[in-house]
Amino acid sequence: MNKKQKIYTGIGDDGNTVLFNGVKVSKADERVCLYGEMDELNCWLGLIKSLLHAKEKNIYNEIQLIQKNIFKISSLMACSEQGRSLKMLMDSDVYLLQTSIDNIDSKLPTLKEFIIPGQSTLEAYVNIARSVCRRVERKTVCFYQKNLQELANNGPILIYLNRLSDYLFVLGRFFTQIY
Repeated sequence: MNKKQKIYTGIGDDGNTVLFNGVKVSKADERVCLYGEMDELNCWLGLIKSLLHAKEKNIYNEIQLIQKNIFKISSLMACSEQGRSLKMLMDSDVYLLQTSIDNIDSKLPTLKEFIIPGQSTLEAYVNIARSVCRRVERKTVCFYQKNLQELANNGPILIYLNRLSDYLFVLGRFFTQIY
């Protein structure tokens, strides 16, 4: 008979946590903070996804895929650098984002002025997610600058995060048009 595992372990009670590969680090470790920020971004994306109407099924599916990719990136951060050379995102993931950006942008008028967030609730949430994504991107750059080996092996992550913020920018503009 399998016994259900408790959600609390007590391992983190001293301010430390264990990475996926068993390495113990402080909860203040920059990689732990970074995957925490990615979790926040994923939560904002989940909120946006939950507010979509049935007619935005394509966008719903795109956000679902983006969330899965953010989990992939987070899993990289949840491992220590030793032996970690897995290419977490492929060029095709970046291409899919770029295709989505182009598709959404083709439906929008030419941008002629700065956009002040808050034209609709959904657009405002998208812009919060965009700003969180930019923060994640900046912190990822800082992390990679300190861990050059990981940058060489996982450079598409930076490109993906940069395109994701662009995607969220055009998505916010799109929601301003339809809501």
